[in-house]
Amino acid sequence: MIAIVLTKNRIISSPVEAEEFFVVDLYERRIVSGPHRLRTRGSGLSKLGEIITKMPIYSANSIIVSRIGSEGIELARSSGTRVFRAKGLLEDLVGEGSVNIAEITPENIDPGCPCCSFKHR
Repeated sequence: MIAIVLTKNRIISSPVEAEEFFVVDLYERRIVSGPHRLRTRGSGLSKLGEIITKMPIYSANSIIVSRIGSEGIELARSSGTRVFRAKGLLEDLVGEGSVNIAEITPENIDPGCPCCSFKHR
């Protein structure tokens, strides 16, 4: 699976915090390309829009973030993009595979959360 991982200083981050992205092959656990600087500044939705438009260039079918708001999930789903949650360093995701990845689904969204849309575990 090819995914775009949003990061800030190589730490997996939310769209709002992200400053760059990496293209990662999760099956081979390697970075395909990056870092690529995000051109969009400001809202997480704007950055997600930029990423979603670039996904076909990299043959990516998913995005990995540390957290995402309900509007971001709606934007991603409307474009057919799968969104996964992971926390930690990019190197831990690709190298050791020690970072847990979970797909964000309707079952793990908490719309009442003011900072993000999934339940904190």
